[in-house]
Amino acid sequence: MFAGTPPATGASSQRAGATSLERRRSVRQPLRLLRLVLLATRSRKHPLRYLLAADPASSAALLGQARLLAAPPAAAADAAAARPDPARRLPLEFGELPVVENAIIPSAALAPTALPPARPSCPFRLLAVDLDGTLIGSDLTIRPAVRAAVAALIERGIVVVLATGRMYVSSRPFAEALGITAPLICYQGALVREIEGEQRILRHVPVPLTLARQIAAFARANDLTMHVYHDDRAYTARFTEESAYYAELNRIPVAEVGDLVSFLKRRPTKIVFISGPEGVRRIYEELAARWGAVAQVTQSNPRFAEITARGVSKGSALRTLARKLGVRRCEIVAIGDHENDRSLLENAGVGVAMGNAVAELKAIADLVAPPVTEDGAAWAIRHLFGV
Repeated sequence: MFAGTPPATGASSQRAGATSLERRRSVRQPLRLLRLVLLATRSRKHPLRYLLAADPASSAALLGQARLLAAPPAAAADAAAARPDPARRLPLEFGELPVVENAIIPSAALAPTALPPARPSCPFRLLAVDLDGTLIGSDLTIRPAVRAAVAALIERGIVVVLATGRMYVSSRPFAEALGITAPLICYQGALVREIEGEQRILRHVPVPLTLARQIAAFARANDLTMHVYHDDRAYTARFTEESAYYAELNRIPVAEVGDLVSFLKRRPTKIVFISGPEGVRRIYEELAARWGAVAQVTQSNPRFAEITARGVSKGSALRTLARKLGVRRCEIVAIGDHENDRSLLENAGVGVAMGNAVAELKAIADLVAPPVTEDGAAWAIRHLFGV
């Protein structure tokens, strides 16, 4: 207590305390609501997406007031979008505050199934989804709930695109098993290729040859396992334990060709280093320090560090494909789990991180779904597309 304030005693103290508490609540109630609205309007993509939940005791009262709120004027929303504030972006965890257009509804008032299937002004038309760690787990199998959710989307006419770091030959069987007919985004976006018909290549951006040889010399000097890719085939200087792990995971052969510096006569589609989790992180950091300014360096797996040409990413490939299909950014939902999925989420209207995703991806996601072991991709599809 402050000096000079006499202490209240007995019943008078309780009455005074109750009166004071009611007064504070009457003041805080509208302030909480105002805080929600102000935070919501700071969203760079959707005015009422990033919200702070009110405490449970006031949820019902806030719900009644929030339903009366209209969305901010378009001009104000555009101005807010032009001034993003990453520090205040609040990803929506599954089971917490759901997103509902033009309303703020606390989690206590709505179950997750009340999420709207799409925004009336910009309905979702395309799902871009990662494969490993998102649609499939470590057992490399497509779970029934995921299969059913993807089938429901395709039946409705939604375009489903696999966006993966895998090779075309390695990812195509999964697409066919899911009934996906849209072009595949492969090799971290370096290759976009049709599945049906002539299987035309819509985009191919390989690594410059001089740069690839420099990286191969680095791998040789440090005795590191490195793979390069030509014409949808994988090659390595020496078939190691790491190569065996990669071959089993991707269900493809890896050819041993000796010195990669001498072997490289053409620009490779992609370069991959394989090591243990701690080792690959050091490799990633060294690659980024040496060539990050002239190439795209990323991690797609705790054991893989990958290099593609500068500007190549899943996100840039998604932009290319969306333009060909006539799909706007706001009509895209993207789901992923690792660092290489960041650009994918950033180029979608709604970005979803899996519950098993790395912290960096969850931090920029609009929605965090359950993990792959709990069919998180199916959960996100059901609640965003309403299938």
